[in-house]
Amino acid sequence: MSRVQLSADILSDIFLGMDSGIDGAFVVAQVCAYWRSTAFATPLLWSKVRITDVKITRITTSLALSQDLPLSIELLHIMPSVVEELVPHRHRIAFLFISYAHGDSASIKPLLCAGLEFCALKVLRATAGRNNLNQLRLDVALSAPLLHKLDLHGVALDDWKCLFTPSVTEIPWAENTPISGRDPPIPLKAVFDPPLHGRFWPVERRKFLFCHGYSVGLLLQDCANLESLSVDGPCGPQPGEFVPVGGVLSHLRYIELRTDFNTAWDVLQLVRSDGVVGEMDVQFPDIDLDRDTFTRRLFGAVVRGLGSATEFTFHWSNKIELRDTHGRVRRMHPLNDDYYWPWPELWLELNNHLSLHASLKTIYIGSPY
Repeated sequence: MSRVQLSADILSDIFLGMDSGIDGAFVVAQVCAYWRSTAFATPLLWSKVRITDVKITRITTSLALSQDLPLSIELLHIMPSVVEELVPHRHRIAFLFISYAHGDSASIKPLLCAGLEFCALKVLRATAGRNNLNQLRLDVALSAPLLHKLDLHGVALDDWKCLFTPSVTEIPWAENTPISGRDPPIPLKAVFDPPLHGRFWPVERRKFLFCHGYSVGLLLQDCANLESLSVDGPCGPQPGEFVPVGGVLSHLRYIELRTDFNTAWDVLQLVRSDGVVGEMDVQFPDIDLDRDTFTRRLFGAVVRGLGSATEFTFHWSNKIELRDTHGRVRRMHPLNDDYYWPWPELWLELNNHLSLHASLKTIYIGSPY
């Protein structure tokens, strides 16, 4: 049986096709001398560093072999020695994912709270443990002039207020992301969780959401160029109570809301009256359009910005989709899969806002059969 030795270029491409970070890089580097020399001569292979509980020597080696390339850092295990190793390379970090818990605050401060500049950072994702939120407070102090995506999960958003800047264009807020760690928790008997496809958490597994509507406005008013916003929780204050008059966001092109009425209303009020959102996906709790004045107002805020609606789609999953002549889209679906839209009231409301009787050209009805 003949053997063919792959060229260094092909072998390097194969190595780069792996998705195992520095662990995989060290594995292939130990196969033979040829593979080791090829791996060591492929800086991009070492630029993705996923830190769990690996030895500090591996981090040092990886940072050296990646030369001057931008770094993708996933810091899943906080160790003081690793943080100290990363600080001198902060100017190369383009993607930073940090997961921290109680006891990690002191270790992570030299990287996040020392007023450092991350001149290459474009994406930052941070997650924190859900327990003892007040003990997970971080006075984040850093600058990232190129940051465009700020992805925060389970953290107190006001800890990260220094990163809500005009450069940020995308903010996905996950469920249970409190606005402020000082806010009291609001117990909910049942909380919708999107991955469960419309089911409710049982009472014994209820979660806690936090609210601080004023901070929402204060944080987002500094993100003047925000284009994409996803809100998956939390519960908000009374509708419109703390939102700046006239709105603050004029460049939003996409909004996704998986939240309660009050928070959805507050978020929509942040959009300037002259701003046109191209695509909006909103989850509604059970609706009584005939009697609920606030629901009608919220419904009107969702369809605002649509021109002449020409397409109406009803999916078998109870999702409604409207599309206008400019390609703008509004998707609406109920929180509960077992809920059915109040069709007479819904149709009257749509017609009042959009004059569907005059513009609608196509109706699609989807079916799983």
